[in-house]
Amino acid sequence: MGLFLMVKQKYINYVKLRDSKFAYNRKQQKSILDCMPEPKDNIERSYNQFRCQFIMHSMNKIFLQVSAFFMLYYKILTTPRKTSLIEKCDLICMLVGLEASRVPRGLIEQYEKVIYYTDMEHYVLNREDYSWFVKNIKRRYPFEFFFQLKIFLWMTHYRYLIDSYEPKTIATHSEYSCGSSAMTEFCHVHKVKHVDFMHGDKVWCIRDSFFRFDECYVWHEHYKRMCISLKAFPEQFIIEVPPIFYPEKMDIEEKDKVDYCYYFQDENHEEIDKILSCLTLLGRRDKRIRVRLHPRWSDAGYIAHAVQGKGIEIEPPGVDINYSILTSGHAISKYSTVLLQSHFLKIPVIIDDWSNVHKYKQIAEYDYIMLSLEHTLLSEELGGDAAVAKGEQV
Repeated sequence: MGLFLMVKQKYINYVKLRDSKFAYNRKQQKSILDCMPEPKDNIERSYNQFRCQFIMHSMNKIFLQVSAFFMLYYKILTTPRKTSLIEKCDLICMLVGLEASRVPRGLIEQYEKVIYYTDMEHYVLNREDYSWFVKNIKRRYPFEFFFQLKIFLWMTHYRYLIDSYEPKTIATHSEYSCGSSAMTEFCHVHKVKHVDFMHGDKVWCIRDSFFRFDECYVWHEHYKRMCISLKAFPEQFIIEVPPIFYPEKMDIEEKDKVDYCYYFQDENHEEIDKILSCLTLLGRRDKRIRVRLHPRWSDAGYIAHAVQGKGIEIEPPGVDINYSILTSGHAISKYSTVLLQSHFLKIPVIIDDWSNVHKYKQIAEYDYIMLSLEHTLLSEELGGDAAVAKGEQV
């Protein structure tokens, strides 16, 4: 792995492990949002979004700016100047860690030739793009090196896509990125349409502020209202549930059915112990219990050891998520996309308000969608066993 890719991956891992939206309450975030000037164009939309994110950033900001200064000039010097045409298409969909079924049918059906693209590590820089970058980014924000680096990377990647595939439209799932609005402007310069599609659940957070695409597909009216309240461009939204939420008919094996399935995320050991205490009590009601681990964030080793002797099954890796949901009598989690997916599939949803009460209060404050849709709280499901769960050791 090259130096740049190594640094980039370390930064991504750092950010994912420190979720800034839970470090600032909604009132604090709203005060930051309200301090931002009304954007005059798409470049200012990107900069406002960057400022919202940067203020909340947990890393040393001077270190970020200095590091970005050197990384930017390293990328300017080393980025290839040209690429070759690979294959022409009408629509190119960027999929980073996603299945094609996350892309709305309404988008796909507009185009004859569609390519799904998963490699985000190709960049091209030509003279015209560098001039655009200097005029629109460097001169307007001369000392914001971290912002410059982010826009430069997006710009050179989009140049690679445009030169390699000559698309009419580029679709992405990057409304959370401060580069999104600037790339809408960049696409327009090259007569390319820029579309976004929602890929995972959201709570109210200024990370998702100000963005603008030509079209933005969201799953529910709730998300449209949320994004508009975050000052995203209001006329871009299209509401459509993607195919992944409505799978083709599946043959369900009776042996795979359980009464409850808990969908783990990035819980710490204390939270895991509390969750397993609750699940053990549900199991004592002659119920079959299963847990599904998050492929990247769950502590698989700790959970595997902790469930021993408790009659709790661990779902094998690789099981289709819809099959997992459809074989569950109830889906339990804190605020996972799986809960909304379960709602669409008409599987009863239980929200975990037990293992981390503070986080439960936060997701309520941050307008979590499932709290406005049909659900039960884990404390309610436990009923009279709640007091037992509080005192029981796992």
